[in-house]
Amino acid sequence: MSFLFGGRRQKTPLGQVTFKQSVTFPANQPALKPTLADIQGDILASASKEIQIPQGEEWIITDVFIAVSGDVPAGGDAFLTFEKNRRFPLTTVGPLSTMLIGNQQRPRLKAAVGYVDGQILRVLGTNIAAIGTGAITDNFYTEIVKNAL
Repeated sequence: MSFLFGGRRQKTPLGQVTFKQSVTFPANQPALKPTLADIQGDILASASKEIQIPQGEEWIITDVFIAVSGDVPAGGDAFLTFEKNRRFPLTTVGPLSTMLIGNQQRPRLKAAVGYVDGQILRVLGTNIAAIGTGAITDNFYTEIVKNAL
C-alpha cells in the first residue's frame, strides 16, 4: 500500500529484517568460481538458494556484513554478487573478511539494492583463492527493509 504525500507516492514500511546467509565452497574448488549462497529468511524455515519477493512487497537491501571475524575462515574469503531473476547482477560487495560490522572502514553498498514483488533474489559467493582439501563455509548477514507497494 502507498499513499501520496507532497505529490510523491510514499511507501508503507513493513519493517526491517536481517537474513543470515552462508555460502559453502566445496573442497578443491578453483579460485574465482561462483557458488550459490543459502538464504535463511525465516528462522522457522529451512534455508534456500533463492527467495521470491512476495506479491505487494518491495525489499531493499541496505547493508551486508559479517558478525565476527570467524564468519570467514582462513582461505575462504569471497566476494558476493546479488542477482535479480537468476541472471541480472545488481551489485558486488566484499571481500567478506573486510566487512566486520564493527569495522568503521568496511566496504558499504554503493547504493541500496531493490527488488519488487515476484522478482527472485539470490546471492553468489565467489571465492578469491582456491579451496583446499576441506569445504569452507562463509557466513554473512543482509539487512533488508520491506515496504508495501
